Order: sequence, then structure tokens, then C-alpha cells
Amino acid sequence: MVRYLLQFKTKTDVAVRTVILTLVIALLAAVATEQSYRFFLPEYHALIGGKAYVIAFSLAMLLGVPIIGVFFSAGLEIIHLNSKLELLAQEDSLTGLMNRRKFLEIVSHRRAQDLPELVMRNRGALLIVDADFFKGINDEHGHQAGDEALIFIADAMRKSVRDDDAVARLGGEEFGVFLHEADERTAFEVAERIRTTICAKPVALMGKKVDLSVSIGGTEALRSQSLSDCMRNADILLYAAKQAGRNKTLFAGAAGVAPFVNVTTVDRRERINARA
Repeated sequence: MVRYLLQFKTKTDVAVRTVILTLVIALLAAVATEQSYRFFLPEYHALIGGKAYVIAFSLAMLLGVPIIGVFFSAGLEIIHLNSKLELLAQEDSLTGLMNRRKFLEIVSHRRAQDLPELVMRNRGALLIVDADFFKGINDEHGHQAGDEALIFIADAMRKSVRDDDAVARLGGEEFGVFLHEADERTAFEVAERIRTTICAKPVALMGKKVDLSVSIGGTEALRSQSLSDCMRNADILLYAAKQAGRNKTLFAGAAGVAPFVNVTTVDRRERINARA
């Protein structure tokens, strides 16, 4: 009973449970008062009869108003705190983008959809975006400048995609984008829009103009591939873009982009080191 009363998800839940708690308290008070009259004031009890319940119930309702008010306010505060905790569990606190966990959850859900109108379509495209020479920005301009750079990149990515696309900070200076139902040509165009927007002009970081750029690896999220395979393929192409000089977009099979050969054999530790 107590657990049920404290399970708040909406304001309606708070209101309903407040009413339930009020009635329970009033009824218990009415029974206790009636029994007290019966044992300690039998003559008075015989005189008023069933009115004892009504009187006790009314008094309990009246006296319980402050307590119920506190309970209702506490319930609203619990809802507010739960909402903030839920948001923190799925949002990157620096950039405001969703975090890796939420991103993978959304992408997995969208790729699992089996709507009739999507049967003959691709399930979208995946991009992995990584800031170039990010360690140098931190070392030369400070970590606050690095944070400002990440915020700028996140905003540029957010403005370059549609509302139903998913954008996330996967960790460090690495970001993920899932373009819902996009084919390879569209995905490549979006990736290039992100890249060119970021490197278009120097950005003010801690009062200094700094050139920013990103490297992007992308792949179609084919129905025949698992999400981990898609992530791995995009990661390999990201490494290839880094090796090819950075500030580039490589998308598997995209028009005008030659496939980058022999990158699958490179050790992952080398791919990570190349991103600095």
C-alpha cells in the first residue's frame, strides 16, 4: 500500500494518491473515534449513534488538510526530481545531446521497426563524427576551450539534421548521427553539410579564433547488418578519413567517394591513436 502511494509518474498520479490517502486517514480516524466513544463514553455514543462516524470523519478531513497539502507538494517534487534524473540518464550534460546509451537504444528501436511502408526501404544511415586535433585544442587553449569546441560542433550537427534524426555524443570528442530512412547519397550530403559547417570559418574559443574540423565515417544501416557491425564499419571509415588527411567524409559506396581499401586489418589501437 505504501509503495503504491509513493509511485508517482504524473500529476494525476499525485492527485489520485492524495485523495486515496485522505480517505484512508479519515476513515481510520472515524473508526478510532467511534470506538473511543463506544468504550469511554457509552452514554454519549448511544445518544449520537452513527453520527459518531460522520463527526469523526469530518474532523479528520479538516485536521488532515495541512498533512495532505504537504503530501501533495512532496509528490510533485518527487515527479520533478525523477524527471531530472531520467534526463540526466540519457543526456550529455555538456552538449545537451543524447548520450551513447540513449543513442544506441533509439537506433536499435528504429532499425527494429517492421512497418509495411518501410519494408522496401533502408533503415537509415549511421555517421560517426570525430573532432580533429582535439587534444591540441585542449593543450594549447585549455579544457574550457575544448568544451566550447564540443558545444559548437554539437550545435552544428543538431542544425544540420532533421528533427526525427538522432544525434549523440558517444564519448570524448566523438559523436554519432543516425539518419532515419536516409539512403547513401542523402547521408553523404548530410555528412558533408556537417563537416563544411564546422570548418567554414574560425570559431571563437575563450576569446581566440580557432580553426575546427571533423572527420566523418558513414555507412548505410542495412537490414542485414547488426548495429554493432554498422558501428564498426563507420568507425573503420572514420579512421580512413583521419589517415587520408582529416577534415574528410568517407561513406561506403557513396557517389564520388572511392572505397578505402585495407583498413579492416588495422588494429583498433592504431585507429584510436590516429584520432588525436
